[in-house]
This record gives sequence, structure tokens and C-alpha cells, in this order.
Amino acid sequence: LTLAGMDATQLHAVSHWPDRHLGIEHIVPGAADHEILHWLNVVRTQAREVEVVALESFVPADLAHALNRLSSAVYVLELLFKAGKL
Repeated sequence: LTLAGMDATQLHAVSHWPDRHLGIEHIVPGAADHEILHWLNVVRTQAREVEVVALESFVPADLAHALNRLSSAVYVLELLFKAGKL
């Protein structure tokens, strides 16, 4: 998984410490935010729900890890959009 030149490890780091990597704090979409940010947040929350179900279903750890990185990647898209870098 790569996105905007970042591999899965980098995406994970950016999603946990956006202030260090993008210069912005964690975000929660609000009423004034663009519709795209809200749709990205919907996709991210759905990816997280699938990850939780996978963990509860005892799927292989590598699949759960991949789902975690997928939600991280979508959150990084949100952060990049909010930072004006998309």
C-alpha cells in the first residue's frame, strides 16, 4: 500500500502524528468542512468497522493489519485534504 509517495509504515506514522508530519492537528470534520472531507470520513469509519469485525472473527493477523493500514490511508487522505495538499 502506497499513497502520496508514502508506504504503509509512513501512512501509519502520519495518521498518528499529523502535527509532526503535516503540521496540522488531528481533525474531526465539522459543519464548515467540505463535503469531500465528510465522505472520506465515512469511508474511514467503514474501514475501521470492517477491521473490528475482522479482529472479532479471528481472521489472520496480517489481514487485520492490512485493514488497519487501509483506515490509516483514508485518514491521511482526510489530513492531506484539510491541509490543502490534495
